[in-house]
Amino acid sequence: MQQNGDVDGVRQIVCSSINAVSDEFGTNSLPANLLSDAIDLLRVDQAEELFGYVEDRIDLWKSEAYFDTTKNIILRMCNDLLRRLSKSEKNLFCGRILLFLARFFPLSEKSGLNIVGEFNLDNITTFADSDDDEVLGSADDAPKEEKFVNGNVYKTFWSLQDFFRNPNKCYTSVGWETFSKGASEIFSVLSGFKLEQSRGKKRKNESDAMDTSEISMDFVHSGKYLTKKELFDLELNDPKFRKNILLQFLILFQYLQVPTKFKTSAHVLKEDQLAFVKDSVEKVYKLVEETSTDGKQFLLTVKHILKREELWNQWKNEGCKKFEKPNQKKPKDGVPPPKKAKVSSVDKLRQAVREGKTDIGSDHLNSIWNATLDEPSNMEDSLPQVENFFSEAIKELDLPVTNPKKQINNENFIWRGLRLLRLRCPQIFQSNLKPTTSLPEYMEVFVEKLSKEGQKEIQTAASTIKQENVEEVEDGGDEMKEEGMKDEGSNAEETLPAAVTMCTSEDMKLLAPRIATEWRKIASRLNFKPDEMEYLETKYSDVEQQAYEMLLLWIEKQEEDATAEILMYEIGGSGVDVKFDGIFPPTSS
Repeated sequence: MQQNGDVDGVRQIVCSSINAVSDEFGTNSLPANLLSDAIDLLRVDQAEELFGYVEDRIDLWKSEAYFDTTKNIILRMCNDLLRRLSKSEKNLFCGRILLFLARFFPLSEKSGLNIVGEFNLDNITTFADSDDDEVLGSADDAPKEEKFVNGNVYKTFWSLQDFFRNPNKCYTSVGWETFSKGASEIFSVLSGFKLEQSRGKKRKNESDAMDTSEISMDFVHSGKYLTKKELFDLELNDPKFRKNILLQFLILFQYLQVPTKFKTSAHVLKEDQLAFVKDSVEKVYKLVEETSTDGKQFLLTVKHILKREELWNQWKNEGCKKFEKPNQKKPKDGVPPPKKAKVSSVDKLRQAVREGKTDIGSDHLNSIWNATLDEPSNMEDSLPQVENFFSEAIKELDLPVTNPKKQINNENFIWRGLRLLRLRCPQIFQSNLKPTTSLPEYMEVFVEKLSKEGQKEIQTAASTIKQENVEEVEDGGDEMKEEGMKDEGSNAEETLPAAVTMCTSEDMKLLAPRIATEWRKIASRLNFKPDEMEYLETKYSDVEQQAYEMLLLWIEKQEEDATAEILMYEIGGSGVDVKFDGIFPPTSS
């Protein structure tokens, strides 16, 4: 320090101290203490040069050997340096320091997260108190259309900065009235005060003798707004200035709507206030797009940032959970258990072949397959007893048949029950006539017989149903009576269709008007996906055309299975009542 602040010499001393710590000749906090003392004694420009060395060695400060002992020293050093800097003249250096701290500390470090939601109330924007109606700006430079900006607009505009630094003032009745009126007036001024893209080009053409790189202002950045009256009309005509102001509005509107953990019950907007906020957000979006040629791209970027801000707010509300993966618990003896070697699928197949078993990829299927492979009777023995399977259905006999909670109304139960009866009671297939009752009622007969007289009565239940069906058919007419008197062999032959009827596009044209209003139900029954149905609705506006195209797609999917019999069965299963007269030829018997 006595040698006029030689930054290179300080850097060499710090490097030597790091080497000393590595060789266990010094404490881990020695390098950080040297940097902190040096930065306190150096001038601001020299401290900025030395801080670059601190940024370059951030991985060292974050290492396990240094972090715990140096984090407080480095934090104190950065805070002291920030207090020395001017936020208006050294704003870039201030930003570098804040970014370094954000990279240095873990993301879940609560000391830098502003958990309680405090605002920087010391950030006061001062401006001239003007209530007159004089036109602001220079008469020589400002165009005529800009001269409607008067002192009242100037005062209203800059008074809104007080709400931006303390948004909670908007939750009071007086504050909201002031803010809403001022915001509406500013939106009206910005909408009428259009920017002229051609003016910049004109000035550029007039200054051909000057180098454009010399007059470029892209590098200029100010930490505070310039609030002089004479600059107000020029600022309103600056796209960057407008973007900053409009972005402030969007941030404030988001804060007023998003729930935060530290807000009280009084920090809630009413319905009319929420409506004003939503309407104002749309106005700001439109103004942002009109600010410059890249307004739309800037708006997309802003929306993306605000969306991420909502996620960060939600993360804070949940207690700032750590993003790091939890460390795995080590065993008590300190020795981790040996890892099991992974067995490839090829090795599994070879092992199964050596043991004379079958491996088909699933442990459950392997156990069933290998058990039945050794003893085929195992599968038959694993079937449940009829009494046990229908025990729940027997308890529900008091409930009406139409009760949806009954077991006999469960399609899965009916399917499994019929398969079980097929194996245990093959007599249920003796009837050659289709039952006139529904499947739940059909199953109810067997459940009642089982509950009254036991399993043996089930074997006679089929013949009982057959006799009831025959009597019902005899009451229906002479034609059905003759069919009921035929022998079993002739009936079996006559119930088969003479030929399979394939569906054609002409048949679909006749069928489409009859199912037009209910085609979505039928499409769902025919295994059409929701996106396929939405595609048909989007492409065709007429419902009959939608039904017709759906039927054609079904024919194309089914190919050889696109028969009239299958289609009529599926339509009936969908619950839609459709008459097929005149479309498909009747099945000959």
